[in-house]
Amino acid sequence: MCGPDPGHGTGLEPRSLWAAYRRGALLNLLNPTVGVFSIALMGFAAVIFATEVARRWLTSPPVVRAIDRITGGILIVFEIVRVPESRP
Repeated sequence: MCGPDPGHGTGLEPRSLWAAYRRGALLNLLNPTVGVFSIALMGFAAVIFATEVARRWLTSPPVVRAIDRITGGILIVFEIVRVPESRP
């Protein structure tokens, strides 16, 4: 080791687990990297929540029916456009 342990014998040691927790929490709150990580984690949680809401909406019977009708209509239009092209 290169020198004495910082905080060892300097009177800066936490006196209880609660004091150690408070000190660590304060250091984490003041660390900008932890803030960036927290924002990224909240963004990820928001994406997960939005995905679940979208899944519930897209699997509801009225929306499934509408998607089926739109898809069927598009396939019919493609077939109508394709038929004249396939004749000699």
